[in-house]
Amino acid sequence: MNTSTEAKNINSPTIIKFSTNWNNKLSCDYFTTIRLASPKYQVGKTYIIELRGKALKYVKMIEGRIITMPQMNEWVTRLDTGYDRKKFYDLFNRMYPNTDWTTQRLVLCLFETIPTPKSEEKKNNSTQQSQQPKP
Repeated sequence: MNTSTEAKNINSPTIIKFSTNWNNKLSCDYFTTIRLASPKYQVGKTYIIELRGKALKYVKMIEGRIITMPQMNEWVTRLDTGYDRKKFYDLFNRMYPNTDWTTQRLVLCLFETIPTPKSEEKKNNSTQQSQQPKP
């Protein structure tokens, strides 16, 4: 995937960045992520998932739920990050310092992995072919 070119294209999918593959969820066809609520996260929208700066796959958001930290439960935190509720809260405090968790809205996003668009496959194939050594 050539995300640097796509990021400049206004019609291209939005990139969602991950620094860690929490609970190995990015290997699944369906997975969740919990983010600060923002118009960026919309049901039906296509995204590119990046892990440590490398494009990993395309996904579509199939559901989103607005929640707050007090509503977070063990099921959600353990499935999303592999952490219990307390460790999850500590993690979010480190990631988003100075946040008022009594009022800050979060969005619990459910994503489905989708096939790489044909145009992207063609770009990847032509790049791979041009990089192969000539006999």
